[in-house]
Amino acid sequence: MGGWLYNTQNSITLTMSTTTFNSLKAYGGNGGLISTSCSSTTQNYAITDSTFTTIATTAGSGGVFYMCGGTTNSLTINSNSIVDDTFNGISALTSGGAIWQQGTTSTIQMTKVEATTVSTSTSGGFAYQKATVASFVTLTSFKLTTCSSYTGRMLYMSASSTQTITLTTATLTSITAEKDGGVIYKDATGGAVTMAISDSTVSQFTSSDNGAFIFFNEESTASAAVTITGSTFECTTTSMWDREAFITVNLTQSPPLTSHGGMFYFEKAVTGSISSTGSNTYRDCYTTSSGGAFHMGAGMTFTENSGTFTRLASSYGAAIYCDGCTASFTSTSFTDLQSYTGGVMYLDNGVTV
Repeated sequence: MGGWLYNTQNSITLTMSTTTFNSLKAYGGNGGLISTSCSSTTQNYAITDSTFTTIATTAGSGGVFYMCGGTTNSLTINSNSIVDDTFNGISALTSGGAIWQQGTTSTIQMTKVEATTVSTSTSGGFAYQKATVASFVTLTSFKLTTCSSYTGRMLYMSASSTQTITLTTATLTSITAEKDGGVIYKDATGGAVTMAISDSTVSQFTSSDNGAFIFFNEESTASAAVTITGSTFECTTTSMWDREAFITVNLTQSPPLTSHGGMFYFEKAVTGSISSTGSNTYRDCYTTSSGGAFHMGAGMTFTENSGTFTRLASSYGAAIYCDGCTASFTSTSFTDLQSYTGGVMYLDNGVTV
């Protein structure tokens, strides 16, 4: 384990600048580049203008970084200018294609970072993050192309208290899930999630089940506060209308034959709010389940202003499925939508619109 470094110290602070790592592999353990013992209490990594190419684990987690510890885990990667292929050709056999992180408080912060072809066979194609108290993921001017795993293709998050996800001027392309949560998977650990997405573009993302962008899996009470501004979400680059006959057949099947998961899927137990403002676009996505763009339960309040929903389809609610939620729309455009029931929205159980 630890293709370059294995740490057993109680505390580690690592600073790295203009460093290149190429063709490293951990056999029979975790961390293709760095692996830290779970007895370590504090880990702080600060990395600038460095590249990681063709790094992998053959039997463990964390293709580049495996950060297991008790108190604080912090990983900061910055570039003074965009570094092409900061991560390229990275893989882990199990979870966390590039990063696996677990602690009381876990933090991932990246600025001007590019990742290409990152994968794992289970959860968290780019990063797998767990925390007992708080977790933070902040990605600014971040670019990810071609990422794969079973659930949570880009990010798998688990924390029982608070979780914060911030995407600013991010570009995410070609991300697919074999199950739930094409881009982000939030597991059923309760807590409060705050998500802010601004000036970002997400394209070519799918899941075979629920939530092509995010699947919020909550069997117990949890809350979500989501804000989306000036962003574009495009499940496929070619219009599903090019396959209209195929889609029409599938939307009328019981049980459905296939699904691209919709976009945002929040389980019924989730409470909170979604604010979509600043000319967001949701397009070219379909699900043979419910809600081509958003699926929400009774505890959610949805506010939309100046957005565009186009070329979406589902069995119930081409754009939105609202099971008892509260929703409002101002200057919103709905075009080219297709549904078996509920051409634009499917409303159930005391909805307020």
